[in-house]
Amino acid sequence: MQNSSLCVISIAPNAVPSCAWLLYRQYALGKRDKDVFQSLLLDDDGLSLVCSPLSCSILESLQPNGITISAQRWIALIINVSSAAEFPGAVNYLANLLSKEGISVLHISTFESEVFLVQEKDIERACDVMKKTDDPKEIAEMLEITNRKQQLKSSSNDKLNSLLRDDNSVDSVFINTSSSINREPSPSLSSAPFKEGFILCALPRNVMLAKFTSEEYMLKCSDLLTRLMLFDSRYNKLERIIEKGNIVNSINLNSNSIEESPSFMFGIWKCQDEYTLLLEENDVTLFPEDALIVSPQRWKVIKLCGRSIEFDETGIVSAMSKIEHEVLALNISTATTNCTLVPEEQLENSLNKLSEVLKCPYKIL
Repeated sequence: MQNSSLCVISIAPNAVPSCAWLLYRQYALGKRDKDVFQSLLLDDDGLSLVCSPLSCSILESLQPNGITISAQRWIALIINVSSAAEFPGAVNYLANLLSKEGISVLHISTFESEVFLVQEKDIERACDVMKKTDDPKEIAEMLEITNRKQQLKSSSNDKLNSLLRDDNSVDSVFINTSSSINREPSPSLSSAPFKEGFILCALPRNVMLAKFTSEEYMLKCSDLLTRLMLFDSRYNKLERIIEKGNIVNSINLNSNSIEESPSFMFGIWKCQDEYTLLLEENDVTLFPEDALIVSPQRWKVIKLCGRSIEFDETGIVSAMSKIEHEVLALNISTATTNCTLVPEEQLENSLNKLSEVLKCPYKIL
């Protein structure tokens, strides 16, 4: 457990440019608060930040419009594992225990850790719950699945890693799903314990999880990180408007049409000495060859859309991580919603399962 208080902030897309100085300083130059968990997640809903109260006050001093700061402070509970993806069922198991106690959590899977963010008022109860996670049956089941998965994947990891760095193989390895599919949930499903209004959306492009091999490499890549965060037209609506030669105004900045805002996700997390990146797969080759350790798994992002999640809402992480134990998965909370990442070959099966759990339709973009 990290004792430092954390702030959770949501920044609307039209407010991101006005926060550029802070983002560049902390996430490209690496001038972060030491020993504090920090998270930046950029998607078409805007920017989600987890940062120290000092960074939050700096952001407020910039006086940007369109930012929302959680009224509660948060504490990070960090569970270190060899690989966050290699413990299928662990996040659901822990999140379910916390949900049963009425404890609202945010969750982020990094390269080597599972991070649960708990509101300060609930931290003592959350720690008591975590102490009860020694159910031998549950732990044995997770370990058995983990060992089996590691044996199946060991023969293919070297080949996948070499393909990631083979420029001639990029087109054949990185295949995107371009079809648009809508599915409705089964009418026989029981009522879900959530407010209505959700829809599950599978984002169109594959993503990869990677970590910097050292902090020095992260600093060497500061220009590249800046371009991706602030000036890449895939992630920045203002850049898309300018590239099209349109006049910039509040109407087109606030518009959320599908044509103007293609779905995407980009993330940077600092957890202890680990710097994790969530990248679109084709962006991996933009980094120096020795800068990143890249997970060989290509992930599909299933995003919970339709409405924003309230900070005191419980059961969301538990529900979004409730997929088959045999399926490797990551789970990532933003300031407004939650996402589950699954292997692309497990996408439709996972969507069907989550649709049953949440009793909501889904869409493959």
